[in-house]
This record gives sequence, C-alpha cells and structure tokens, in this order.
Amino acid sequence: MLYLVSLCYADRNWTECQGCLQAATTGVELLCPYSRQMKAREDACVLRYSNESFFSVADLTSAFHVSDNETSITDFAGVNATLWSLMSRLAAEAAVSKLRLAKGSQVYKGSQGTSQVIYGLAQCTRDLNASECSRCLTFFVEELLSIPSDWINDAVRGYSCNVAYKIGEDFDSSIPPAIASAPMAPLALAQPPDLFHAKDPSPRTRPMLGIVGGVTAGSIAFVICTGILVCILVRHRKIKARELEVGMFDDDPLQDNMFEKGTGPRRFRYSELTTAARFFSDDEKLGEGGFGSVYKGYLKDLDLRVAIKRVSKSSQQGRKEYISEVKIISRLKHRNLVQLIGWCHGGGELLLVYELMPNGSLNSHIHSQNNVLSWQLRHDIVLGVGSASIPAPGVGAVCFAP
Repeated sequence: MLYLVSLCYADRNWTECQGCLQAATTGVELLCPYSRQMKAREDACVLRYSNESFFSVADLTSAFHVSDNETSITDFAGVNATLWSLMSRLAAEAAVSKLRLAKGSQVYKGSQGTSQVIYGLAQCTRDLNASECSRCLTFFVEELLSIPSDWINDAVRGYSCNVAYKIGEDFDSSIPPAIASAPMAPLALAQPPDLFHAKDPSPRTRPMLGIVGGVTAGSIAFVICTGILVCILVRHRKIKARELEVGMFDDDPLQDNMFEKGTGPRRFRYSELTTAARFFSDDEKLGEGGFGSVYKGYLKDLDLRVAIKRVSKSSQQGRKEYISEVKIISRLKHRNLVQLIGWCHGGGELLLVYELMPNGSLNSHIHSQNNVLSWQLRHDIVLGVGSASIPAPGVGAVCFAP
C-alpha cells in the first residue's frame, strides 16, 4: 500500500504548480532505489509518500522560511501587530475551510497617516482535520512572525502547512477547484491478468486495448517521474534549507558577557556545531539524557571529535542546566568529570560541547550483560565518583556533567 499527499502552495499560480508536480530528471533512479518513504518540498509544491499511513497528522518537523529579502518597513512593531491579527484570523478560517485554505487582507495604518494593505494566506494539506490544521497553522504563524525582520514578502512552508504574507501586493495565485477533503484510501494492488492464457481480443476491441495501455503506461511514467523528483528534492532541498536556517539564526547574543567572563570553554557558532553534527542527523545520535539528546560530531578546525548536547526546549530545567553547566562545570577540572569544551546559544538552540568518551558512558559499562564488572571495580568507580564531588576551591557546589 502507498500513502501519498501532494500540496500546491496557494501563493503560486496553477501553471507553476503543474510544472512542479510534473518535473523530473532522467537517469537519477540510483539516488534512492526502492525507497518506501519520501518527502520533498519544491518552490511551488510539496510531495510526500510512505508505505505507512501518515494521514491526519500534521508534520511540524520542518519549517522553511522563504523570502525575497526586499525591505521597506520602518515601523516594524506596528506592521507586526497587524500581521498577528491578520494571520491569526486566516489560520482560524483555513482550519474550518473545506479547502483548508484562507486568503485575506488587512490595512495597516501608520502613525503618520500612511497606510498599506497586507495580504496573507494560510493553507493545510486536505488530509488534516480542523484540529490538526489549526495546530499546524498556529505553529507556522508563530515561526513566521517570531523573527524580527523588515521583509515585505515572507513565507514559512512545510510538508503539512503553508503561511505567507505580502505587503502592498496581492498573491499571483490560482486556487484549484475543490475536491474531496480527505485523501484517497490506500489501494491494494490487484493481481495482473493471465496474459499467457487470455483469448486473442477481437479486432473491434484491439483499439480500445491500445488506448488503455497507452493511458496506463503514461500513468506509470508519471509516477516514476514523481518518485525521481522526490529523490532529488529530498537530497537537495534538505541541505539547502538547513544551510539557510543556520545562516539566518546564527547567533543569539543572550548572556554572552556573563558566560565569557572567567570561563575556560570557548563559544562556538551555531553553524559550526550543526555542521559538525551533520545537522543533528539520527545517524550521529549517541543517546538521550534527562534534559536533551547527545550527538557525536567532528570539529574540522580543531581536528577533534566531540559530543554535542542539544538541550531540550520543552524542559523547564533545560535552560537552568545550560547556564549551570557553562558557569560552574566549566570551571572544574577533574579526571573523573567529562570536560566541557564549549557552548553555543543560537538558532533557537542551547548547545553544550563535551570531550567525546570513546569507551562509552559509565552507565553502559555498569549495566552491560556481556561484561559484568567485579565488585572491586565497582567499589573503585564509587570512590572515583565520590572524589569528583569534593568542592573545588572557590566553588560552592558541583554539578555533574551528563
């Protein structure tokens, strides 16, 4: 069974959408042979398929900012307030629309009597119900307006949602006709006919068979082309979007002065660490702790392999732990403490860089069933951990590194 959803962005015209869906490149089948799951975003459309059902669940894992970087806004606070009002209203309207789409405008009035019309749109894939569409659009509107900018055109696109605005100019779009709001049910492939024992068709039916065969071959070719397009876009757009995201959010100046006073570890740029950890790929993931996930990485400039901790955004204690690690743990030197090498708060992330332990964590050795530790060795470990908890001169408390 194959589950597939496609979405044409409503701020692009119908011709661009059709071209996006039909585009394909010959000879690239080897890029992703036999892939069962694929998703890709292009300039005018998004394509996604899987052998497992993903219908009715919003995908919030990726949000891509798209802007022409043209600037002309001087009263950002006033424009932003108008945008919040407009986009919130459109998100609510789109969630209950049969098309899962809403477009509208609102007039911004400046303090000096000037006014401009702001156009906006909000859109979901039609497999989402009203609740999931609302959840997706709310998240994307917050992403759209969370970054201060003076751009007159901006959009945030994803695999389930699309929000955009333009100041002073309406969208050049062509809304497709309404179709069933729910996606087609997955189809089980029927058994092929027995061509070897079938009777020879009559002369009158042969032309019809030729037409059916031509249509079927064309459909198969289109599906193959779509799969090829998806393969290309997943590889190309994913890297391009991540690089754009890294460039836009590098770096957050919060508490730099406080952290840089009296601390040995250095500050890293967000782009350095995302590159080192291959954009936090699951292949680089070492494990998860109480306040976030840990990834292995390689710092090319230092020729050093490290462990990068990505502090959880949802944890209320995560930020406190991050500050504690940088201000306190960084000042401690002990052979039984994992050394903090650096830190970074940028791209909306809190990142801690530690020396990489090639032999794994202490926890993995203690609970290993393949290599049971002797009681004497366990006793030595307890003494070693205890020695690390002795307060260092000038430090009132000691926090253990993960």
